[in-house]
Amino acid sequence: MTEPDSLRHGRSLPVLDGPPVPLVLGRPASQPADERVDEYRPDAPALPRFAIWTLGCQMNRSDSEEMAGRLRGAGCDEAAQLESADLIVINTCAIREGAEQKVIGRQGQLARLKAANPGLRIVLTGCSVREPDRAGLHKRYPAVDLFLRPDEEPELIDRLGLASAQGAIGLGPGSAPSTGQTTLVGRTIVGAADHLADSRAAALAGGQIRRESATSAWLPIVYGCDKTCTYCIVPFSRGPERSRPFDEIIDEARGLAAAGYREVTLLGQNVNSYGHDLPAEARFEGIAPERSVGRRQDRRGRPDLAELLQTIDAIRTADGQPAIPRLRFVTSHPWDLSDRLIAAMADCPSVCEHLHLPVQSGDDTILHRMGRQYTIEHYLER
Repeated sequence: MTEPDSLRHGRSLPVLDGPPVPLVLGRPASQPADERVDEYRPDAPALPRFAIWTLGCQMNRSDSEEMAGRLRGAGCDEAAQLESADLIVINTCAIREGAEQKVIGRQGQLARLKAANPGLRIVLTGCSVREPDRAGLHKRYPAVDLFLRPDEEPELIDRLGLASAQGAIGLGPGSAPSTGQTTLVGRTIVGAADHLADSRAAALAGGQIRRESATSAWLPIVYGCDKTCTYCIVPFSRGPERSRPFDEIIDEARGLAAAGYREVTLLGQNVNSYGHDLPAEARFEGIAPERSVGRRQDRRGRPDLAELLQTIDAIRTADGQPAIPRLRFVTSHPWDLSDRLIAAMADCPSVCEHLHLPVQSGDDTILHRMGRQYTIEHYLER
């Protein structure tokens, strides 16, 4: 669900931490009915209706698809609008100041909704939730019950107690400790994206991704950011870059093609840096793209975005046409716009004639102060 014209709502959900217990909805189908024991059976749990308000980039929209899929997999229904929801998940953006101010400005409205519906629970995630700021988030967002860093989003079901029909309830806001992994960027504690490839694989295996379109799909390939731009908080909100395994991405693309998707967008904070952190393999020994600017990397024998584009483009229908007719990728960084990637864009008929390559500034001095580590000359040459 995208941003509403006004916030709206309705009923009750706890926030908790602790080991999950399998959720049981009603009587198992294999268990015969017996009126003599019916009065001793526990009532089926009342599960919340949920709504997700997504702000910001395409990666946030992809993350929201996963959260919606997990909630539906737990048995929750999706509310038609925010007024009728018992659970609101706000997936925030801190890159665009206007997006963050929208959420801050709606805290009064959210508080009134909670007063009208005491059971309403509100979760805030996305780039506005950073580990060093966690202690002060309740002052900034007083209507929110639970804060999750982007790398903690796979915990949503467990942290809300939806994995347990008999789980503990009523824990106060902020009482549940974070169970997500952390690492350091410089001297700052940040969330680690190491486990997100596995959580994506599990969501796919369980059919727990609620795609917002039947024809166009997001496909994340790399999480986090290793760049050092002085004005940007993405490395501190999403952690260092972690690439998904090559074959898992291709399998997801094949599944999308089989399901009839006509357009797929490969996603990453810096999508064209894909693969540098994966182990080298003999099958990729011919790949050795060189960076001409920025930090040097040993990319020999590791898959890159060009290899992904070529392999997905090679998925063909019986008549030899690309099974996914339109293939896109965002967002790119000038450091990693390699000759291999440019050639793949030219050679693959399914790759759309579109390149998002932010320039940031037209002045070398400002680029240097921004930590961009390239010049106008390099950008124009690319």
